[in-house]
Amino acid sequence: MTSIMQLDIFFFITTIAVVIVTVLITVALIYIVLILKDIRNISEVVSKESRNFADDTEMVRTSIKAGLTKLFHVIVSFIKAREYAPRRRSHKSTKNEP
Repeated sequence: MTSIMQLDIFFFITTIAVVIVTVLITVALIYIVLILKDIRNISEVVSKESRNFADDTEMVRTSIKAGLTKLFHVIVSFIKAREYAPRRRSHKSTKNEP
């Protein structure tokens, strides 16, 4: 074979290899872009749900504080009512002493 013919075969094979590699890289980049879009969507959902969870937690915390405040007031009023209530004297049975 002549060297020019060998060069033509080499360039033909190299061109086909470059085209195949370019197509494979393009397909890989398309998949990477799709994966990154999915990751962004998942990130947005997680962010939204974490904000909702924080709001729910704040509502629960407020509700618990309100309930504990009411319970504290009930206990304090019960204790004060016991302190100010007239105490009954215990009556011992007295015997008539001769």
